[in-house]
Amino acid sequence: MIFNSIEFLPFIIFFFIFFLILPWKQNKIFICLLSYFFYSSFNPSYLILLIFSTVVDYFCAKKIFYSNNNKTQWLILSLIANLGVLFFFKYGKFFLENLNNILSIFNLTHNFILPDFILPVGISFYTFQTLSYTIDVYRGKTQPTNFLDFALFVSFFPQLVAGPIIRAKDFLPQLFKRTFLTLKRLNLGAFLIISGLFKKIVIADSIAPMINNIFKNPEIFSSIDHVLAILGFSIQIYCDFSGYSDIAIGLALWMGFRIRKNFNFPYLAKSLTEFWKRWHISLSTWIRDYVYIPLGGNRKGEIRHYINLVFVMSLFGLWHGASWMFIFWGAIHGFILVAEKIFIKVIKFYKIKIHSNFIFDTLKVLLTFYIVSFAWIFFRSQNYLQAKTFVASYVHFAEWNINFITNKSLLAYIFFFALFNLLFHINKYFFKLKKLSGFIYSLASAIMLFFILTSWNSNNAFIYFQF
Repeated sequence: MIFNSIEFLPFIIFFFIFFLILPWKQNKIFICLLSYFFYSSFNPSYLILLIFSTVVDYFCAKKIFYSNNNKTQWLILSLIANLGVLFFFKYGKFFLENLNNILSIFNLTHNFILPDFILPVGISFYTFQTLSYTIDVYRGKTQPTNFLDFALFVSFFPQLVAGPIIRAKDFLPQLFKRTFLTLKRLNLGAFLIISGLFKKIVIADSIAPMINNIFKNPEIFSSIDHVLAILGFSIQIYCDFSGYSDIAIGLALWMGFRIRKNFNFPYLAKSLTEFWKRWHISLSTWIRDYVYIPLGGNRKGEIRHYINLVFVMSLFGLWHGASWMFIFWGAIHGFILVAEKIFIKVIKFYKIKIHSNFIFDTLKVLLTFYIVSFAWIFFRSQNYLQAKTFVASYVHFAEWNINFITNKSLLAYIFFFALFNLLFHINKYFFKLKKLSGFIYSLASAIMLFFILTSWNSNNAFIYFQF
């Protein structure tokens, strides 16, 4: 069951009918049970893993909080249990395949094998979510809660399978008492849900077949088609993932919960550092707080700082999947972040003053988008040879010939997406509008809803379900 499926409509109607009439304590039980039902609709057997993670971290956090001398061992137990399950299902086969390759170098022919498993949907998200709770209790940043509230926190269905990753210290206090739905929350939630469905159905799902076709058969397409596929995928993955986040945040808002935004116009970033403050914010801040800072961050000297950046971004890539292509994608970001840090130090050392203005900032936005899109090649490609083909097309400007474009529709989507982002960029400098009026919100919602209803012909899964 996914947000853009017909099956989800009766589910959410049934949910809100009872949600609005039940007392708050019974409502929390109801939300939890419906969340389990929602998750089991993907694969009932993997509900066991979700409950296992919930039980382990609930009791480990309790032991950590009330123990005087054994806090660390309970934290280690939580880490082993959660990361062990994640490693087995997501990385076990990848690890054994690489181990076999290493052994073959030394003429050791023993092959380790692991049966194929369907990756439990959302396991990367809820594993990090439960771990943050245990770690925060260990650090003294939050206190353990009752089992019902914790189970609801882990299984909360709007963001369960693809985020945003929520923190216990932000979510659990909202469970103390009911927050009633206001007209403002209703309108904002509706706008987020509609805009999320628009991004997914009208944009991401519409351009996906064209992009998939080019990546599947790159040899029959021109270099400019390859470039359009790369730019198109940049748009597709943003609209697909941020669309899911918007829907999740909108549904939560209708239920009285506030979840922080997960995307903040990342393609308007003027540097890669700024991009990672705008893209998948919940994960990037999680990695920062629970991996980067404990490793020393930027407090252990320049060389250690740069090593930490590359390591953390490579880990960021590995989080997305068991593939060297994902790791390489993350490492590219890590090295470019290091290059940015060095460049800034050189600028400061020579006391070069760079004045911010519309033209210069626009060039920085375009350069950042070009670099981010270049890195997406390795994220989207199945192997090194395929990536090599698209890299060659992307960097050889002389081969770009608009007369050889096969997918004019894809070009149109890219053009209008670029125009939309340009308008927001211009608004930042000249109009300074803080928010749209209620009328424009309603008009935009109506237009998007029209396109959603006229384009809704498939139930394509969200990209981040596979991560």
